[in-house]
Amino acid sequence: SFTVPSSVTQMSSLAFYEQKYLTKVTLSKALKAPTVTDSFSWFIGCKKLEKIMVASGNTTLKAVNGVLYRKNMKALLCYPQGKKDKKFQMPDTVQKFVLSDSIKITDLVLGANFIEFGKGWKASKNYYECLNQVTSIKVSSKNKKYYVSDNVLYKRIQDENVAQLVLY
Repeated sequence: SFTVPSSVTQMSSLAFYEQKYLTKVTLSKALKAPTVTDSFSWFIGCKKLEKIMVASGNTTLKAVNGVLYRKNMKALLCYPQGKKDKKFQMPDTVQKFVLSDSIKITDLVLGANFIEFGKGWKASKNYYECLNQVTSIKVSSKNKKYYVSDNVLYKRIQDENVAQLVLY
């Protein structure tokens, strides 16, 4: 367990790189949110990290159930690699989800406003490689970008009559 000191306002992109025993981290009140892609790199290789917390009063970051978001909840910045939950229901406010290739989610529900997957630090990894352990995927009926048919995820292209296969 580690608490980022309250004087810390920024962290380098690989701040906790491969911290093999880190299970819980609390981010300081003064820490500023990174770009969406950089956020995941703070915790690359932290395979036992189960929970991220944010000190109260932070104006740019928020943690809900151990998952790191931008304060406005429009971007899911980091789903901890060691988090044991198999099911994850994305909040409807989330538009972008930065992925890790080590997350343990098998049952994923995308929210109403979700529009894209971010690749995280390893840009060579595609979102479908990061989601290969997902066995059940659902999408909010209010989502206008994605839909699921026979457990296959599709993205609507330009209009509702054309779709792109996203995840099989």
